[in-house]
Amino acid sequence: MDSRKMIGFGFLRKCGAGVMHLFVVTMCLGLSMCNIYGAHYAVLSNAPTWLKIMILPLYYYLVVNYFAAYMQAVFSDPGRPPKNPEDSLTTRCQKCNHIKPERTHHCSVCNQCCMKYDHHCPWVANCVGLKNYGYFIKFLVTGLIASSLSLLIEILALFSSKFCTHCTTTTRTLSAILCLTFSACSVMCCAMMFFSHVPYLKSNQTTVESYDNDFDKRQAKKNGLNYEYPYDRGLKKNLEEVFGPKVILSWLVPFWRNVLQVDGLGYVNCKNNKL
Repeated sequence: MDSRKMIGFGFLRKCGAGVMHLFVVTMCLGLSMCNIYGAHYAVLSNAPTWLKIMILPLYYYLVVNYFAAYMQAVFSDPGRPPKNPEDSLTTRCQKCNHIKPERTHHCSVCNQCCMKYDHHCPWVANCVGLKNYGYFIKFLVTGLIASSLSLLIEILALFSSKFCTHCTTTTRTLSAILCLTFSACSVMCCAMMFFSHVPYLKSNQTTVESYDNDFDKRQAKKNGLNYEYPYDRGLKKNLEEVFGPKVILSWLVPFWRNVLQVDGLGYVNCKNNKL
């Protein structure tokens, strides 16, 4: 018998991943709450009543949309292959023995396959794949906008000397520095992650696929050829594949459930125009 199975290395790995996920999710939520508190307090202590009425509803709409997208990214099925598909697929994963449709990859953290697998994200404690990629992108964008608004509000309050006006100068300075630091960190993290995914959204590719596509693109360029991404169907259809046919509603309505038009068992390959 394999000694690793006897001492439960698989169990230890799962425990380690669980602890990491718990820590990262707690840190993400804590950072978000600090941003919300800082912005809310800055508005209450700095803005006139009419501005509060304008800013706070918009800000908390963004916050609700942000947390809704985050919860959906965390708790949604990322796209596990069906156990009993109607069509008999002969290709199976050598690691978990589940069916392995096109664009499916095995996640070493979850030890499961995921359709249209992009990456395993510790921030959402879940794989990011076919069914929750849209929620993940919405989480990044709403987080970026809300954090940017928090940062702007806090900067204006600080420079107008109306941030924590009842506190001592030292306390006010430390509070402002902490709030600004948290907001700036949120803006940078969300911006870096979102803008790294913009090319993938536009060309309908995943992070995993981009490695092979970049290599193929370089080879085509050396040979004087124009490389076409295999699943790129144009921006509109690419977005609908991620967010469903009602793209605008999926962005505006918190907890909107994306109804996708693909099942993960077949995709339009633009190179040969076959499923």
